[in-house]
This record gives sequence, C-alpha cells and structure tokens, in this order.
Amino acid sequence: MSQYPWSHRRAKLKASSKQLNISGSGRHDKILGNRKSNVLSGGKGDDILDGRGGKDVLTGGPGADFFVISSGQDQITDFNPSEGDQIVHRGSDQILRFPVNGGTLITTLDRTISTSVANAKPDQISLQSQQRLNPSVKAVFESGDSVRLESAESDFQQSLGMMRREALPRRRGMMFPQSKPQKKSVYMFNCLAPLDLLFLNDGEIVDLSAETPICASSDPKECPLYESRRPFDNWIELRSGSIDRFDLSIGSQVDLIAL
Repeated sequence: MSQYPWSHRRAKLKASSKQLNISGSGRHDKILGNRKSNVLSGGKGDDILDGRGGKDVLTGGPGADFFVISSGQDQITDFNPSEGDQIVHRGSDQILRFPVNGGTLITTLDRTISTSVANAKPDQISLQSQQRLNPSVKAVFESGDSVRLESAESDFQQSLGMMRREALPRRRGMMFPQSKPQKKSVYMFNCLAPLDLLFLNDGEIVDLSAETPICASSDPKECPLYESRRPFDNWIELRSGSIDRFDLSIGSQVDLIAL
C-alpha cells in the first residue's frame, strides 16, 4: 500500500472548460479533467488522475498513482504495479478487460468506458484495482451509532469489494445486498486491512466475524472462507474493531436508511 493513501491531503488541479495540458508538482496532486480531451501528467508524488470525459492521456509519473476509470476513450501510458499504481472504479456496473497490443483495454459493453493501459496485462490490472463508491446508505445500530455505507450492488462491484483499500474510517463501510437470503462465502483476498463482517437477514445480525485478518497469499484458493451459519440477505464490511466499538452481537438490529 502506498505510504500516502487516497485520503492524504493533495493539491487539486482542475481543468477549465478548455482543453488543457495539466502537469502535477512534486507533491501529491489530484488532477481532474473535464469533457474535453486533456493531457494529465503527475509529478513525483503519489497522484490521483481522473480524466472525466473526452479522450484523455493520463501519465502518472514516479510514485504510487491512482488512475480513475471515467467515461470516454482514455489512455494510461505508464501503469507500474511495482510502484504501487492502482486502477480506481467509481461506480461502473460491469467492466471487461481484454489484452490488446501488449496492454489491456478496460471497457464496458456499451463502450461508454474505453480505457487502454499500456504494457500491463489484464491479470495485473485485476490485482491492482479497487473501487470508490459514493456512500448511499446509512446503517443505524441499536446503540444509536451510525456509519455511512457504500453499496456494492452489481456482480462486478461485489467481486471488487474492499480489495486494495486502506483501513476504513471509523464511520464508513461497504454493504453487499443479495437478491434473496442465501449462504455465501466471503474471503479477504487482496485486501490491505482487517475488517469486521456483519451478516444480516431482514435487518437482523445473524452472524459476524470480528477483526477478520487479511489473506497474504497470492492464490485466492489458499484464502480462508468466512460463511454465516444462517442464510443472509446482506453483509456489511466495517473497520476492524467496529463490532466492539458499536456493541454489536448476533440478534442486534441494524436499520438501513437511504441517504
């Protein structure tokens, strides 16, 4: 994980309505494009580059850089996993990855997203991908405490889960709604920080796993599986220690309120 996670303070460089060529500094910059076709280049720091719309060229430079997948036909020129570079998804329901010309094409069936990544194979992209969804649900516990949750709804979003994310803030989490009550295994492959897991059925905690450790293996088949003893229609992932902090137990009720 980068020494400077996503939440680290960054200088924000934002394109105007014109097509621009924007370069970062030696600090940790967040560089935002617009609907035009921009050229965004990071500096020596750990940068966030988001081209937004248009046909953008994204070059991170040295450091652990975050390339945000946006609409349009973008090019990522220097994706380097050894430096800690990551691909960040901000809400796509479904993503496909294809090998092309020695690199990878990240796209959707409707082609609203079409990002080419030079000199990186699809399996490298998969291992270095994370998602950052906007919180859309508030979970309120019997103690009166509450947390804001990102909601991973599609199969693609649920497959990414909390992979490659640094430790969550105390009042943030992610939920995974299911179409019907079922038993389903959860593992901690490619996660960077331990998590507390809550398994819910109709708003009641039916099982939980406190301080669930990460899996250090590079083979997901070697990762332990965590499964509720009873069917569940939702599970929630919280910062490690939340179960004790919010006095949660089997049988506790959780109210889920849309934001």
